[in-house]
This record gives sequence, structure tokens and C-alpha cells, in this order.
Amino acid sequence: MKRGRAMRIKKAAAMTLVFLILTAVFCSCKDNKTPFSSQNFVMDTTLSQKIYGKSDVSDEVYTSLLNWENTFSAFKENSQIYKINNAGGKATKVSQETFGLVKKGVEYSKESSGRFDLSVYPLSSLWKKAIEDKSLPQNSEVLDRKSRVDFSKIALDEANLSITVPEGMGLD
Repeated sequence: MKRGRAMRIKKAAAMTLVFLILTAVFCSCKDNKTPFSSQNFVMDTTLSQKIYGKSDVSDEVYTSLLNWENTFSAFKENSQIYKINNAGGKATKVSQETFGLVKKGVEYSKESSGRFDLSVYPLSSLWKKAIEDKSLPQNSEVLDRKSRVDFSKIALDEANLSITVPEGMGLD
């Protein structure tokens, strides 16, 4: 359940960001009646855009989201989150942007008493595999993975801009 909630939160955040960018850019362009349209796949979801204004910024929005996905995805090998998750419990140096995002995620995890848990990767990776294999995971697998979800074990070193998660855990 946490994986679904986390994915919905990610998607809602991405869509809210797109909406805010487009609103800020085009709030004064009400008279243009023909929208620029585009459709892309990013962050495991289809992004459909209709932009009313004097210019088409859909490519810029898509590029920004793609850059975030490439930086923050738990499933892309070159992303910083992937590197944290696969560091074998060792500290991983990250960018200021990634550190700030993870720090904020830990704060939200604390504020929600774990209802939002940034360390949900063990479960999200299990469900991703289940979708690919078109089969449900065993209950014992779900329980094992669930036991590895605990945001309080994420170590943040602000002085060195490094993040550590115990081996077997991960961020998503």
C-alpha cells in the first residue's frame, strides 16, 4: 500500500509542478485559442500537455521532468538514488539538490509518522518485478520487504552531502 501511496504522491507532485510552471508562464496568455499539444512518457506515467500561449514550452517541461527522473529514479542505474540504494550500506556523496530532496522526504516521513516513507524501495522494487513477471509476490516476500522499510534508518550527513541507507533498504 505504501508503494502505491508513494507513487501517487510522486505523480501528484510532478503534475502539480507542471501545472504551476505552465500557470506562471501562461497566465497572461488567455486569448490564444489554439493549444500546443504533446504527449510523453516520464516517471512511469503518460504526460499529456495542452499549452495555451504564444509559444510551446512542452519540450522544456518534459526535459525538466526527464532530468528529475534521471537524477531521482530508484530504477535508473545512473541516478543518484539508484547509487545510494546500491552502495551496500556505505555513504554516497550526492548533489545539493538530491540531498535536499531526501532530507525533505525524511521530514515528511517523520511528520506523517511513516505513512509516507521514503524508504519504501524494498516494496516498490518487489511490486515492479511482480508487474514485469505478471504474477503476485508471495505474502512472505511482502512481509520480508516490509520489514526493511524504515525511514528512521536513513543517515544524512549534511556537512559531506552524503546519504547512507542500510544494506537491503533503499529510497524511492
